[in-house]
Amino acid sequence: GVRLTRRFEFSDSSLTADATLRVTDTIELIDHRLVVRRMYFSSDLQSAYVAAANVYHDDILCPATDLAGYVDELNRTRCVTITREFS
Repeated sequence: GVRLTRRFEFSDSSLTADATLRVTDTIELIDHRLVVRRMYFSSDLQSAYVAAANVYHDDILCPATDLAGYVDELNRTRCVTITREFS
């Protein structure tokens, strides 16, 4: 299996205009037989359901973020952490 842990951190100034949000994702390959070939962050949490249902949804118009740069590390170490910051 695969384990995804997501952590949200708000800056101390979360009530002001210069507030930031840090999102940290840790992806772990629990099953030693798994090998990842491609990995992307989708534009919203429902994207997997939208893709499976093959229906129109506004968020499918937003491009996914290609995480190809993390695939080798994930396969080699079985764990990768990706941090993104939003303001």
